[in-house]
Amino acid sequence: MTLVSRPRLRCFTGPYSLGLTVLIACSGTIAAASPACAQDTAWISQFGTVEFETSAQVAGDANGGVFVATNSGPQIFGTTDVILANFDADGLPTWSRTIGSSGRDQVWDAISDGSGGFFACGSTDGDLGGPPTGSFDAWIGKFDALGTEIWMTQFGSTSLDSCLAVAPDGAGGVFACGRTQGLLAGTSSTASDAWLARFDATGTVTWIRQFDSGLADSASGIAVDGSGGVYVSGDTRGDLFGINAGDADAWAARFDGSGNSIWGLQWGSSDSESSIRVTRNAASGVFVGGSTSGLLGITNEGGVDVWLTRISEAGVQSWIRQLGTPDNETSTAVASDLSGGVYLTGGTLGALGETSFGGLDPWVARYDESGERSWLRQIGTPGTDRAGGIAVTQPGQLFVGGSTSLAFAGVNEGGEDAWVASFDSLLSENYCFTAANSTGVPAVISAGGSSGVAVDRLTVRCESLPSLVFGYFIVSSEQGFAGNPAGSQGNLCLDGSIGRFVGPGEVQNSGLNGVISLDVDPTSLPQPLGAVAAQPGETWNFQAWFRDGNPQVTSNFSNGLTVTFL
Repeated sequence: MTLVSRPRLRCFTGPYSLGLTVLIACSGTIAAASPACAQDTAWISQFGTVEFETSAQVAGDANGGVFVATNSGPQIFGTTDVILANFDADGLPTWSRTIGSSGRDQVWDAISDGSGGFFACGSTDGDLGGPPTGSFDAWIGKFDALGTEIWMTQFGSTSLDSCLAVAPDGAGGVFACGRTQGLLAGTSSTASDAWLARFDATGTVTWIRQFDSGLADSASGIAVDGSGGVYVSGDTRGDLFGINAGDADAWAARFDGSGNSIWGLQWGSSDSESSIRVTRNAASGVFVGGSTSGLLGITNEGGVDVWLTRISEAGVQSWIRQLGTPDNETSTAVASDLSGGVYLTGGTLGALGETSFGGLDPWVARYDESGERSWLRQIGTPGTDRAGGIAVTQPGQLFVGGSTSLAFAGVNEGGEDAWVASFDSLLSENYCFTAANSTGVPAVISAGGSSGVAVDRLTVRCESLPSLVFGYFIVSSEQGFAGNPAGSQGNLCLDGSIGRFVGPGEVQNSGLNGVISLDVDPTSLPQPLGAVAAQPGETWNFQAWFRDGNPQVTSNFSNGLTVTFL
């Protein structure tokens, strides 16, 4: 994988700036984005210091790029700090800065604020946004598009507190949830409790709620409900929203904008479950993901599996899916695909995808609203590669963050480096029988890139063509079957209004390798009465037509390809 070196990040002044001299002293660099070797990955960028970067959280920016927040080991301000960075739509670094106190600072979540900036939250035992109140406090910060702090709030009890997830309230403020071992609001047991709070546009807390089953409880996922309230998810060892099924259960609940409970749901197996994140369904309700050592779906594949469930806005669980290998899997984040489906990411020690790269590998999967898996990608190096957060800003594209012990997309600076990747989401499948051509095998059509209309990165490709013949692609919203139309040696797999890609540069020669390919503009699909734009949710069908001689000179077709646009 070729790596092009880039200048070090632009320097920003201020108390938390990761300046040029600090970058040089820590040997910290951010490399240019490197093309991935498949997996429908648009780009991957890697950055780090001589120490460890972990738990990289991501949030989309307003320009097609991504914010990254990651824990960092170098003692710039204290024992551990937080690095904030931004990468543009091509995966190139634009800025970086370090925030921290004289103590240990950690980040656990980041999310877009809806206005070009982002929120981040975590825990600290120093003075990050106010004087410490206990052994560890929670913190929440709001940052603009350049990573400049707008406000920072630190809060907690006299014991251990952490903020694990945040969600913008749509009015400049933020909802947050986490875990406490002390008294934030309400009663407190000797074990940890879950908490939920809202902060206004200045970072001032407006209310806070604490939930205590009498045993260990935690809230680790949060998503707005579209009506001023929030969904929250977590895990419990007690009877928090139902009867405990055994060991730790997962739970999800819905609250109004004042923190009043609307409904709560608890589920589990006789073994241990953890609930990591929750994301709003584009239609209604939420998806919740986590891990289990027991049986929640049809079968447990061995060790620890991951699971995903859909819950309606009324609190009704419609389905649950379990996924795993004979080895252990983890789930780290979920995110709505903004088209009714959901993305799920985590790590695996096995071959959850087509192959294992060795050690711990990250993976990403998409499920539709009915719980059917559309695709799964596993990536990695022979070392330890972790998945962190996930973010979606437009249908058909997602960002994932993580860390790696080797060179994932650049030179490893030491320990574990952070990485961030842009993935394309493609919904396509082949259909229809096709005859062998003069090469002795059928021509095969495939798609690459994204089926997101706004992403505009769809490519169709046809292989196993005869050498040095002309061909082009055809498209229709309807499937069909016509054997040997007009004397062709192949089968037409389209019906209805059929358009041809025969504009400038679209009629191609297959060359010596027998391949033609085309970048498709989803907003301009050719039709007999003029080009039309594909709409999200529509399915269009593609096929390749080409000259052939088998033995007489005529034409032939590839098989069919259906693409569902997002």
